[in-house]
Amino acid sequence: MGISEVLKGEFDFWDVFCEKRWGYSIFFTLSKVKERKEGFISGVGVRKVKGDFVDFVSLEPENGFKFLEENNFFFDFKIHEDFFYPDFEKFLFKLDSQLREKGKDKIENIEMSFSVSSGDFGIFSDISRVRFSRKKALFNINVFTEKNGEKESFHEFVFSEKVDDRFFKKAEEKAFYA
Repeated sequence: MGISEVLKGEFDFWDVFCEKRWGYSIFFTLSKVKERKEGFISGVGVRKVKGDFVDFVSLEPENGFKFLEENNFFFDFKIHEDFFYPDFEKFLFKLDSQLREKGKDKIENIEMSFSVSSGDFGIFSDISRVRFSRKKALFNINVFTEKNGEKESFHEFVFSEKVDDRFFKKAEEKAFYA
């Protein structure tokens, strides 16, 4: 379905929401990488409002993005190169080794994960145009211990809008705190 069919009929106003997002995640447990995921998501939806009634319609992305371009609303999506850190795995192996050395015979398991995403979003209508970008990174760690039959678990996380040395330093600090 194209946007011209969606915008037929009577309504007070309409707007189009669009999104393109890239994400990467890695899950580490039992001293190895268990899962890696990477992918893109994109979508376009139209909201029509008439009085107290709201109608939402999802469009095929190519139809929606074509409509936006035809109306001079350009969507310049890109993966933020400064946001992707290629050595996530190396960092996780090093941290796992350090934590196991420090915890000696207490540590039963360590689970760690990273996820990063980078997205562009936009809202377009006949009266306004807004476009914004968002980047986020998340590090999670769960440490499971057992000593003399007593089990405990500890959880910490770090959330940031940058993947840099400070982010990894904070992740390391939180890991040793857990």
